[in-house]
Amino acid sequence: MPRTTSSQRLSTLQLGRAFAAVSVVVGHTLHEAAKWEGLSPALRWADGFVPFGQGVDVFFVISGFIMYHVSRGHLDRPGYWREFARNRVVRIVPTYWFYTFVMVALLAILPSAFDTASLDLGQVVRSLLFLPGLDEARGNPILQLGWTLNYEMFFYVLFAGAIAAFGRRAVPALAVLLVALAALHPILADAPYALQVWTRPIILDFAAGLGIGALWSRGVRVGRGAGKALVALSLATFLAIPALGLTVSMGVYADLPFLLAATLFVAGLTLVPDAPPRGAVGRAGVLVGDASYSLYLSHPFVLTAIFLLWDRVPALRDLGGWVYLGVTTMACVVASILAYWFIERPLTALARDGRLHRPSRPRPAP
Repeated sequence: MPRTTSSQRLSTLQLGRAFAAVSVVVGHTLHEAAKWEGLSPALRWADGFVPFGQGVDVFFVISGFIMYHVSRGHLDRPGYWREFARNRVVRIVPTYWFYTFVMVALLAILPSAFDTASLDLGQVVRSLLFLPGLDEARGNPILQLGWTLNYEMFFYVLFAGAIAAFGRRAVPALAVLLVALAALHPILADAPYALQVWTRPIILDFAAGLGIGALWSRGVRVGRGAGKALVALSLATFLAIPALGLTVSMGVYADLPFLLAATLFVAGLTLVPDAPPRGAVGRAGVLVGDASYSLYLSHPFVLTAIFLLWDRVPALRDLGGWVYLGVTTMACVVASILAYWFIERPLTALARDGRLHRPSRPRPAP
């Protein structure tokens, strides 16, 4: 198997994370801007037909790949499932809980600032426990985009259980389980809402990531030109899916075309000869990738603040939608880097080591 350093591999994937996180930010920014009359037709078209939010699929496929990568070689070590579970909790929980409590505080102080959320104690508790709501109307966490973290934690729980039960065969066993759960989804329309959520075909994104990880570990590689072609094909597929109406015609399996697109994207980033990004743009992309978790969690707060300001100052509205999109996206990115340095990293260190560390420039973690 070709030797690859962790920093190189994660540098490559960080670009994918940066792309996925920024695409979600752009999608949410356009959705807010669409409330205004006179928005550029091009931006209104992009809001309706470009699936920016499906950057989440890229996140999930990358997650499957990373979980395979970090656990490879440890699966048959006694008790490793506990170490795996603890590492995932340390990585995910502190930062997510921080932003959840920020959301709770804002809903208590400024409830009118949020048009899609309200303060509900049961919803807060379920949010902190990464559990789905009782029904579709109350299905999302109090920080609504946390629904993706519910899926992440569900995947981690299944992975830890598979390690405990199957050892070195955990990955194929988990892949089979994910496929079986997705196959059950159509017959669970009247089942408890949690079962409907946990069997949604979007969980196959994680299985695809595991598959790419298995190919990578066996030395499967394509040339850089082929990798770029896979990424280009992926982006074309993302655009073609809504244009062809596949999300409507495929019913409960509407997630599957996006699974294909996200799989092509991640494969194009990983199954190529290793080459760390170069130049200022490449380094900036890696930095945004490092901060992608903070970008995903913090951007609703930055976006809401800028939208409220923009909506109340006519001179800003006169600048047009393109300026709003650029300013908001850049502000979210800059704020997320600061949040990564001064919130995410210290909280993660506190959970891991029991003490705070001085913030420093981020480096890809092994």
